[in-house]
Amino acid sequence: QGMANIVWAMGALRRRREPALQALLPHVVDRCRDMAPQGLANCLWALAALRPKSQGGVGAAPPGWMEEDAVLRMSLQVMRKIESFSPQELAGLARATATYASAGTRGRDLAPMAAAILGEATKSPQRLASLPSRQLVRLMGALTKLRCRDQASLELLAGEAARKAPCLTAAEVAALSWSSASLRLRHAGMLEALGARLVEIRRQSKQQ
Repeated sequence: QGMANIVWAMGALRRRREPALQALLPHVVDRCRDMAPQGLANCLWALAALRPKSQGGVGAAPPGWMEEDAVLRMSLQVMRKIESFSPQELAGLARATATYASAGTRGRDLAPMAAAILGEATKSPQRLASLPSRQLVRLMGALTKLRCRDQASLELLAGEAARKAPCLTAAEVAALSWSSASLRLRHAGMLEALGARLVEIRRQSKQQ
């Protein structure tokens, strides 16, 4: 857990110190089997947060072999412990998966983790209901970046988004609308609920 906390702290500060990171990664690989679900989620989220940003239209360099090895080994442990992650951790894992899939990491090796995250998030009405609206929006955003094509699971998430629409902010309504358009997800209930929520937000803003 201490190793995971160090990596998480680097990610939270958004400070990628290459020598320190390269020194930590071998230990992450050695100990990832013993990491608790929270530690795995924190490490993957932090490494994704530390990925260099593209500049001037030029994409960031793909992860080095040591970073890629750590990510893929942790993804295997994530799949083994997938039922133990909280809704917030599932959303963070999805975002990390999307980050590394778009960074040139071996995409086929990440596809099973993306499928496991989606399957766990939608496996039951209770699991769906446990997703806070913010985490639901983040999960949908990550799945959009992954170009998810599991329509049945996406429909379940869209239905839950419709039920949680009264709690959404304007930014979250916009994010879900973007996901719906990008994924070509025409869930009438969600689109109607998002429209109604946007009208309500505008009405409330005029009254202030």
